[in-house]
Amino acid sequence: MVVGIETILPNEIDKVKIREGKDMIMLVTCHPYTVNTHRYVVIAERKEEVTQDSIKDFEKTDIINSSNDKINTENILKYTGLVLAIIIIFSLSFKIKKRLSKR
Repeated sequence: MVVGIETILPNEIDKVKIREGKDMIMLVTCHPYTVNTHRYVVIAERKEEVTQDSIKDFEKTDIINSSNDKINTENILKYTGLVLAIIIIFSLSFKIKKRLSKR
């Protein structure tokens, strides 16, 4: 059963270490897609029965992580827009310089 989902930094290795006395498995993958600045960790633990409380806990965790994904996506879009604006400014200034040098 999934007991946790986290988005961590690559250097936060304590979160993915073996835990004594626990029968667990962890899935670790790069996050967000194509940027890979974080790691997405899904933690599952062997349990005999699934309760309604554990299902509700999982749903809460999923909602929190989806909001983190939204924040990361917004940051990516902001930085992409900034880079594009800088490129446009440099290309326009280069064209203006080129025209002035022809005169």
